[in-house]
Amino acid sequence: MLKRMTKRSGPRAGCSAHHRYALIFALLIIIGVSVFNFGLGIRQYVERNTMRQIMDDVNAVAGQAYFAVQSSFNYTTAVDQTIEIAHNHQVKEEVGENMASHIIATKTNTTRISCPEGQFFMEDRVAYTNDQPDKQRRLIPNVLYQTSKSRCLTNPFKTGIESWREAIPGLSNIFHDDEAMDELLNDSKWENDFPNLKYFLQCVNHADMPVMKADVWRYLIVWENGGIYSDLDNRPGVSFSNLTIREDDDAFFTIDGTTRTISQYFFAASPRHPILYHAVHFAIANVLSRHGTQPPKHTGPGAIKNGHMAFLNSTDGIYLKQTTIQTSSIDGRRVRIEPEGGLLQRDYLEGIKRSTYHDMGMKHYNENMKRSWRYGQGKYCWQFVGLPSLPTSRYIGV
Repeated sequence: MLKRMTKRSGPRAGCSAHHRYALIFALLIIIGVSVFNFGLGIRQYVERNTMRQIMDDVNAVAGQAYFAVQSSFNYTTAVDQTIEIAHNHQVKEEVGENMASHIIATKTNTTRISCPEGQFFMEDRVAYTNDQPDKQRRLIPNVLYQTSKSRCLTNPFKTGIESWREAIPGLSNIFHDDEAMDELLNDSKWENDFPNLKYFLQCVNHADMPVMKADVWRYLIVWENGGIYSDLDNRPGVSFSNLTIREDDDAFFTIDGTTRTISQYFFAASPRHPILYHAVHFAIANVLSRHGTQPPKHTGPGAIKNGHMAFLNSTDGIYLKQTTIQTSSIDGRRVRIEPEGGLLQRDYLEGIKRSTYHDMGMKHYNENMKRSWRYGQGKYCWQFVGLPSLPTSRYIGV
C-alpha cells in the first residue's frame, strides 16, 4: 500500500512521457526567445549609448565650434541672386524651374538592370514638374531624395519607399545609387562654395566609408535643389500627411529622440538653406582635421547639429523637446522643428536591418568605423591628401 502511494503521489503523478517532452520543448522555445530578445536588447543598448557618447564628445567642444563660425557667411553665390531667401513668388518660380530641370539632369543610372533574386529595381518617379501650380506656392519642392548602393532593393526597403509615395500625393522620388552619388559629389560646380570637398572625398574614399559621402550628399542635393530627404529605413508615421510640410516652411526637421537635436535621417528644406550649407562645411572640416572615421560625430548628427548652431548664431536653442519655430538673426531664414512621435516610423527594420543591408552588399557604419589612424600611423586626413597644413577658414568645425 505504501509503495503504491509513493509511486503515484506528487504533482507529476499521472504525467506521461509524451507530456513531459512537450513541456521541455515548450520551455526550450521560451528560453530561446528570451535569449534572442536579450541579445537584441543588449545590441540596441550598446548602439544607443555609443551614439550618446559620440554626441557627448561633440557637446564638449560645441562652444568652440560656435565661436569658429563667423556671422558674415554668404549663403548664396555671387552670380546666382535668384536663390536668396526665396520668400516671394517671382523667386520661388525661378527656384522651381531650376529645381525641376535639375531633377531631369540627375536621373542617372535609370537603365533597368537585372537584379538578384528577391530584389527589385527602383525607378525614379517624377511628378513635380515646371507646369505644376504647386511650385508657385511651396517653398520646399515636393521631391524626396534617397540613396543606396544600387537601385536593386530588397522588399522591405521597396515597401518603405512606396509608403512615402502613398503618404504624399504628387511626390517626386529621385534615387541615387553610388555611381550617381559620386557623379554629383565630384562635380566641379562645388568648387566655389565648398573648395575643400575634393579633399574630403579623397579621405573617405581611401577609408572606404561611403556612409560619410552619403551624409554630405544629402546635405548638398537638398541645399542645391530644395526638397525632402529620408533614410531608407524610415517611413511615414500615422500622423504624417501631405500637410505635414507646410507651403510656407523654409525648412522642416524632427527632433531626434536620442540626442534632442534636429534630425539628420529626415529633413526638408528650401534651396540654399543655411543649416545644410553649414552642415557641409562642418562635415568637411571635421574629416580633414581627424585621423579616424566616426560618421555620427564627423558627418552625421554632429555635423547637422553644428549646422543648426551656426544658423542660430548661438549655442542656445539646439536641444529641443517641443514644436519650435526659429529664425536666423543673420538673414531671417526660418526652420520649423517638430517632435518625431507619430510623424516618422523610424528604424522600422529594427532587428533585421543589418541582415537586410548585407543582402544588398552594404554595411552598417558601425561595422567599418575606425576611431584612429585611418590614413596611416600619425597621419591626419589633411596630411594624407598632401596639404601643407590644415586649411584655416571660418568653416572650422568640431
